[in-house]
Amino acid sequence: MLEQFSTTLTIQEPLEVAPEAEVAAPSEQSGRARRGGKVKGQAFEGWQGIEALRKLRSIAIWLRNSTILSNLWDDAVKLRLGIDNTTRWSSWYQVIDRALRKKAEISMFLMDYGEALNRNTLTGQDWDLLGKTHSFLQPFASATLYAEGAVGSLSEWLEIMDALLLHYENNKVGTIPY
Repeated sequence: MLEQFSTTLTIQEPLEVAPEAEVAAPSEQSGRARRGGKVKGQAFEGWQGIEALRKLRSIAIWLRNSTILSNLWDDAVKLRLGIDNTTRWSSWYQVIDRALRKKAEISMFLMDYGEALNRNTLTGQDWDLLGKTHSFLQPFASATLYAEGAVGSLSEWLEIMDALLLHYENNKVGTIPY
C-alpha cells in the first residue's frame, strides 16, 4: 500500500498536446529546462501554470521588492504573505492561508495599488481557486504537523498515508481545471 501511495503522488500525467508542439519551460524548472531547453509534448508547468498561484507569488515578490509598498501593505493588511519555499513543507498552504484570512484587506489594497501589478491582481475566479487549493492542501499540512512530533510511530504514519491517499483519490479529477 505504501508503494501504491508513493507512486500515485509522484506520477504527473501531462496534458495531451500535439506531438509537434513545444512548450517553453519556465526558468525555475529543474534539469534540461533550467539550462534553456524545451519540454516536448508536455504542458505540465507546476505552480507556474496555475494563474492564481503565480499571481499570489508575484504580489508577494512585488511587495518584498518595494519598501514603500511594503509599508503601505503593512498599514492596510497587517499581515505578510510570505513566499513559498520548495524546501519548506506546506509553504504554499501557509501563503494561501494567510491570503484567505485577509482576503477583504488584500482586495482593497489591490484595488488601490493594483495598477503597478499589471495583470497580477487577483480576480474572483482566482480567489475561488485559492480557496479550493487551501481546502485540498489542509490535510497534508495537518499530517505534516502531526508527524513532526515525537509521538509518531510507523503504524501511525501508515494510517496517515492511507487517509491522505483517500483524500487525494476523493479529490482527483479527470482534467486539470486551469
